[in-house]
Amino acid sequence: MYSCTRLFFYDEDIFVVNPHSNFMQDLSRAAIVKLTFFADNFFYKTNATGYHITSVLLHFLNTFLATYTLRTLLKLIQPEQLNISNACYIFFFLFLITPIHSEPLCYLLGRAGLIVTLFCTLSLLFFLKANFKRWVLLAFSLLLFLLALFSYEISWTFPLIILAVAYYLKANLKVRTKTVISYVLPYFILFILWFFIKTISIDKLNITPYGNNVFLSLDFLGLMKNFIVLLFRNIIPPFENTSVFVSLSVIAALLFVYFFFSWKVKRKPLIFFSLLMIFACMLAFLPAVVFGINSHNSESERYIYFSSVFAIMFLAVAFSSINNQKIKLVAVAVLFSTYAFFLFETINYYIIGGRFSKSYINLLAKQYSTNKKVFLINQPSQYKGALLFRAYSDEKNSSLNNLYTINDYMHNLNNTNNATYITLSKKEISENDVIKQVVVIPVGRIQSVFAEFSFNVSNKFLINSLTGDTISFEKGNNIIIGLKLPNVYVFK
Repeated sequence: MYSCTRLFFYDEDIFVVNPHSNFMQDLSRAAIVKLTFFADNFFYKTNATGYHITSVLLHFLNTFLATYTLRTLLKLIQPEQLNISNACYIFFFLFLITPIHSEPLCYLLGRAGLIVTLFCTLSLLFFLKANFKRWVLLAFSLLLFLLALFSYEISWTFPLIILAVAYYLKANLKVRTKTVISYVLPYFILFILWFFIKTISIDKLNITPYGNNVFLSLDFLGLMKNFIVLLFRNIIPPFENTSVFVSLSVIAALLFVYFFFSWKVKRKPLIFFSLLMIFACMLAFLPAVVFGINSHNSESERYIYFSSVFAIMFLAVAFSSINNQKIKLVAVAVLFSTYAFFLFETINYYIIGGRFSKSYINLLAKQYSTNKKVFLINQPSQYKGALLFRAYSDEKNSSLNNLYTINDYMHNLNNTNNATYITLSKKEISENDVIKQVVVIPVGRIQSVFAEFSFNVSNKFLINSLTGDTISFEKGNNIIIGLKLPNVYVFK
């Protein structure tokens, strides 16, 4: 079960633990996703394992649904010289184990990708089952699309995917243009109505939670770079070395060209099917082009979970079309093994990061007594893409930029409700980092351990020489906890 029992909460995950948090109470965004978290909270409270099991079960459900959708689509077009069952088996196992799904599987807020894929895939499936003949099934498809809209912004381009699939089927099923339009147009009408009511009237044109200025922050070259990286990240795992990622992207592009020309002579239907899958993949991640995706770690993989459905469909059909059975078996086995290796390596990053953050907050809880403020030096921020305590806190009526999610972790998991945890500096942990002992020393000696900090005894000020900040420090009411591995220093 993807090591569910060894995973923890990561960064903003802590917001979903508290059903009364600002994040959970705001149902104007990702309402359906938050309802699943309300259910998790009801059953599991603060048990991280339960939340992760829900995410894994959603992944299994998506895998089965996407496989059945591929089978339905292929049966409609009946491509010659292609073993449909073979293609579906390849898709099932590749989608189940692809490493580009590690963030949605490990990072709870990545569940948005799982939920929107569930509803979009079901909507596409009902559209295919309607087959331009059954209005009842079309109505179910539209309802599912509406649920997708209330799940995640990735669903915004879904009507374009329906349009592409419809016109592809039109050529294969000899359907009249008027019929195609009558079955596709409702998706656009529904989206336009939803956008005007939800985004314009209710959200006051606040399109993203990051503000609308993000749309003005990138130039054309930046958008093209994001587009290309998003496209290849659908099938290629992240690499710390950019050259490796670029090289594998070039190889993937060359393989596509090879399959394209190998099908050109005898398998033209596969060419059009592959073009449809790639075009649908591009449309599916288009809403995330402004934000892009990291090619060095798993951060933001939720953006491409839905688009990977079509990317893996292309891979499944491509490998299934190989005539030589031995070459086909070896190629699929190598790809599957490679995917499995990178998936569980990335999951291990989350396990290591979660283990460290759990030991860190347990240590903070032991040091907490009646202190009103706890200042943190070198607060752990992330481990190879597994975010630990990086985002800002969800505390109400707080304007302090140095209140990070560590406050929510301590308040929700350890009930230290009277203390405020203030981050003075952050640190990204490495593989062998482990806390071995706690050293308690007077605050006046802080500079001997952390050279950038000093304490003014007469004025009772803590001075940060790097930032120039001066912080009031009350002995007896405040403590400083600094991370300098393998030790944690407590200054009183």
